[in-house]
Amino acid sequence: MKDNTAPIVGIVVLLLFIAFNVYMLVNLDMKNELWTRAVYLLGGVEAITFSAAGYFFGREVHRERAEQAEEKAAQAHADVVGAEKRATEAESKGKALKAAIAAEASAAPEAGAVAFGPPGEGQVSATPGAIAKLATLADQLFP
Repeated sequence: MKDNTAPIVGIVVLLLFIAFNVYMLVNLDMKNELWTRAVYLLGGVEAITFSAAGYFFGREVHRERAEQAEEKAAQAHADVVGAEKRATEAESKGKALKAAIAAEASAAPEAGAVAFGPPGEGQVSATPGAIAKLATLADQLFP
């Protein structure tokens, strides 16, 4: 349940301010001392009234800023989730590369070159020494 006390109090204060101003203008003679006292009281009533008006106007400004901040936070969260997903994919691809290089390094004969990659024109051949260097690099990159 929403707390509606502050808006109700603010509206009552604004209405009392208007009523007090009307009373002063209609019922008080500006030449006697009662007018001076009423103007003195009006200063305190004005302060309270302006506080109430500030509440209403300030609340709208802060709500807009809060909504903008929530939108930015949601976008930042989505960016983080996307970055984590890309990092996980890159890590799994790197580990698969490491495993493939290690498998080739252990299966390659010492004397000849080894062909690896997709069959056809995309195949690459390397000597066992080159594969061993790649295996060492993969071990360093992915301990």
